[in-house]
Amino acid sequence: MNATLKLCGNRRKLTHSLQQNRDLLQLGKAALYPMPPMSFCGCLNMAFPGFRRELRAALSWIPRTCRVVVWGALGTIGLACTPSRFLAHQMMRAPNAYPDWVAPDALVTFALPESLIHEIPVRSIAVGPPDAHLSYRVIEPGDYQLRETHTTSQKKGKTHYQFRFQGIPASRSKPFKEPARGTVLMLHGYSVEGETMLPWAFCLGEEGWRSVVPDLRGHGRSTGGQVYFGAVEATDLRQLIDELDRERLLTPPLVVMGTSFGAALALKMAAEDHRVSGVIAITPYARLETAILGIRDNYASWVPESWVRNAARHLPELTGVTPGQLDPIQWIQDRPIRAWLAAGTGDTITPIQEVQELRTALGTNSSYFQTTNGIHETIPLQVGELAPSVRLWLGTLR
Repeated sequence: MNATLKLCGNRRKLTHSLQQNRDLLQLGKAALYPMPPMSFCGCLNMAFPGFRRELRAALSWIPRTCRVVVWGALGTIGLACTPSRFLAHQMMRAPNAYPDWVAPDALVTFALPESLIHEIPVRSIAVGPPDAHLSYRVIEPGDYQLRETHTTSQKKGKTHYQFRFQGIPASRSKPFKEPARGTVLMLHGYSVEGETMLPWAFCLGEEGWRSVVPDLRGHGRSTGGQVYFGAVEATDLRQLIDELDRERLLTPPLVVMGTSFGAALALKMAAEDHRVSGVIAITPYARLETAILGIRDNYASWVPESWVRNAARHLPELTGVTPGQLDPIQWIQDRPIRAWLAAGTGDTITPIQEVQELRTALGTNSSYFQTTNGIHETIPLQVGELAPSVRLWLGTLR
């Protein structure tokens, strides 16, 4: 019997499967499927036990694409605000607080042997303010013999992507006799979790790098009721780096690697923390609003674009920063950041123009890799294609 991990867009479930497949992580986006805020539904649940279950049953006959309008109306009543402000609150809500049934169908899945994961203990650190606990794993250098295969299939007119990784656990791999070459802090994207970065951790572990893989606040096993799109997360990660230093797990050089939202956050870390020697940014966005509109176009096109655009413009106020201060293009201005950037021609969430704008702002300190394969969600999993260029760039760090 294999334990099957499922990430249905926003929340991690551990179930058991008698099938032959290994741990299955389903990647998707659910940020723009509006749900009533917890305060609203919580009050109704206390007053009317079973409200949410009964309401869900009452709405079950409504086509899924129409439910967003019903939820938007209920949320607007509950918050006494405009639809765009309601959407902004939902974008900030912790992805691991959403129920599974609200997630869209996953376009991308990946399988990773449970044997590679279960030997790696999950650690935790208190961070804040606002108070939260970050869960993280430390993957030491080892001969993991990582192998990747991927396939595609068609379902209801859409292309679905399947990635499968194989390898051997640390207990069976040849130990590294030399100290770690450096430390890589790996940051996942919005609405997924740290496990999605493990293929990269094993890949770079084979090159002698120690990897630290956290669940960002509000994701995976970590706590925290809201996402702040970098305004708070950077402080969380500085506190994690402090902890690694105390535990003598911070071997320089320190590289921060991220995908999508994690890539944007990696650039912010490099701009603000002198301990960061370089950044590996896979499909980063230059402006948060562009990425949010891209998610809307791909996953929730029935939500009025004006609602989503105005919601994105509410986020600086709600996260306590000034307009523009959630945009990586602002974070990196006039900062000597060494970065390796990756973009894809098929990425419609962070188009190549966004990544190229970041490259121009970084100047001669940046390296650029462009793939013609895959989409926004698959490019971070195309380890075999990206890894040779990443290894060469890491070799230039001192």
